[in-house]
Amino acid sequence: DDGNTGYSNVDITKTLIHNNTATNSLNSYGAIVTYDNVNLTLNFVTLAYNVHGGVFTHEDGTNVVINNSIFWNPDAEEEVGRRTGGSVISWEYTLFSSDAYDSDGPYCTHPSGEYICGEGTIVGNPQFNEDYTLQPTSPCIDAGDPDSEYDPDGTIADMGAYYYHQTFGCTDS
Repeated sequence: DDGNTGYSNVDITKTLIHNNTATNSLNSYGAIVTYDNVNLTLNFVTLAYNVHGGVFTHEDGTNVVINNSIFWNPDAEEEVGRRTGGSVISWEYTLFSSDAYDSDGPYCTHPSGEYICGEGTIVGNPQFNEDYTLQPTSPCIDAGDPDSEYDPDGTIADMGAYYYHQTFGCTDS
């Protein structure tokens, strides 16, 4: 509780959430589930191979903001979703495994206006290594929010929990 509005404020940053199985056929399920009056911010988060999806809001009054993140759950029913009206889910500079979250997809054109699709959405394979770091050919490299703090290697922020360290110039000894 933030002491003023009755909302719980939750910030998850530079975190990997993977290989979860959450099942409840009567309710919402996913790696992260919120109930009413939650402000959830995900920044530089990787949600991968979660059986039933990434983030779900179960009750109204929840605001979810996603930035610089990767949702790679190709077998999941949904990557993000809500079960009731009155919650807002927005994202920018995020990779999804399903084109349902692209600017022309059903979530971004949903008539409720409770899904807000910002700039920088990528649909595709993030090209992970076994440890969920990015391969050199990943579309997530330098694809994060250009207004975010730069990666430690001095380049534009990468999407996901782990940045890809780029080496410039000659590396021969």
